[in-house]
Amino acid sequence: MHGASAHRKLNMTSAVRRLVLRNLTTDLIKYGRLETTVPRAKELRRLVDKMITLGKRGTVHDRHQIEA
Repeated sequence: MHGASAHRKLNMTSAVRRLVLRNLTTDLIKYGRLETTVPRAKELRRLVDKMITLGKRGTVHDRHQIEA
């Protein structure tokens, strides 16, 4: 049995998936709530938690990582 995947594919190519999740992350931070599918929300939660952690530390390196 193979190990679990690091992320959900969401039936998209990697480039499209990255763009969709980036837009969802931006909208969630900007507006505070979203209406989306459950798999997208579960994948988005992983990314947003990392962004919040980086924002709390607030070093220059963390800000560069958030912008990237």
